[in-house]
Amino acid sequence: MDFAASTTDALDGVLVREGFAAGQGGVDEVIYCAGHDELSDRFPGLPQANEQPRGLGCCIDLVIDRRGTGLQAHLEGQLLESTLRALHLGPDADLVEGLVAMPVRAALELLGEVLVRLFRAASPDPAWRRAGPRDEARPNLPLAGVLGADAILSSSPLCHRPRECRGPDVISGGRRGAWC
Repeated sequence: MDFAASTTDALDGVLVREGFAAGQGGVDEVIYCAGHDELSDRFPGLPQANEQPRGLGCCIDLVIDRRGTGLQAHLEGQLLESTLRALHLGPDADLVEGLVAMPVRAALELLGEVLVRLFRAASPDPAWRRAGPRDEARPNLPLAGVLGADAILSSSPLCHRPRECRGPDVISGGRRGAWC
């Protein structure tokens, strides 16, 4: 099984709709990056919201790692179950703790469902809390102002340097710039 392909197949749909760039990864890890300011504005209930200075173009990373037969997830360096507990989603936190013992495909499917509930709980938008994932009529393209909408909609990788926030980086053979 190709871990990166399985992970992006299972999670890109949920995460890209909520403002993350498409997942990029290797053998045992996939990273999703979202603009810090935009994700903080969209989901202020996240403990990771507004942790970094605004206006620098920093990213918030969701990292999915293969662990044992299953997987583990970290949002900006914190175990995902800690984030879920902070949002009073204890039953989902318990489910996420069990992902390490589940087969990867089943764990990814469950993680996708939990992420939908996480974003719903962290959103100040009452319609989002009721309706579930945002539809195509309300796209979330937080990095569009920095990269351009075509960059967000493509599968081009974004740089990954958490908390370094040094300004623009040229990626993908110099075709696009990203802030990280």
